Amino acid sequence: LEKLFLALDRGNMEASAAIGKAIAPNDSNRLLKYLGKLPFRSLSAAFVQVLQRKDVPESAKLELVSHLEEVGTGEVKGFLGDVIAAGGGTLSPNLSRALLRAMQEIAN
Repeated sequence: LEKLFLALDRGNMEASAAIGKAIAPNDSNRLLKYLGKLPFRSLSAAFVQVLQRKDVPESAKLELVSHLEEVGTGEVKGFLGDVIAAGGGTLSPNLSRALLRAMQEIAN
């Protein structure tokens, strides 16, 4: 994981999805520190992995959605919509509601 974060720090954006798969279930805060430092599109692969993982606690996913809502860009809004569409019926009701609420709160 440390090598993946080092690769991300050095501009290797392919490391993002691997980080999302490998990061500890309660350690998404480390990923959140990159918001605003790297282009969102570079981090979105990691965020989608975290949101889809079954071993990540719902509370961590809800916190992640809250932080993404604070970013509040159209790009994030589109990403949240993509997560909902890709999740189909596999997302928990609480996570689905949080994603929808975040999308509504982000201005167009």
